[in-house]
Amino acid sequence: MNASQRPPGPAAGFSLVEMMAAMVISVIAIMGIAHTFSLGTGFIDRYATARAALARANGQLEHVRAQVKGGAPLGNADSSSTILLSPSLNALLRTRIEGVDDVADGGGGASDYFRVTASVTWTQGGMTDSLHLVTVMLQP
Repeated sequence: MNASQRPPGPAAGFSLVEMMAAMVISVIAIMGIAHTFSLGTGFIDRYATARAALARANGQLEHVRAQVKGGAPLGNADSSSTILLSPSLNALLRTRIEGVDDVADGGGGASDYFRVTASVTWTQGGMTDSLHLVTVMLQP
């Protein structure tokens, strides 16, 4: 029996159905990877904004601390201002200073220490986030 008389065997290669199935699986995998990268980029942007907000709130607390060390009286006060967290993102920085009377010393009515809160609130990607830093300061 020579090669021309042999019965045909299974065809080598891929069928059209196998090729289409492989393409669908590949497209789904590539789209999943692309979606994961876009989510990661969004989380990185959000983290960078939160770091900038933390730095601004900490800077505000240090500013109040420097005023107190410079001899400025610390009293109950509230302030609010709009700040720039990134080139395209505005935020609201609020500073609240509250006098606290410690009842352990007899509660004489005068503030024994002050609770200083710096809050930053911003909206990014349709979500509103905020950060609050609180510290206690004594009047020198």
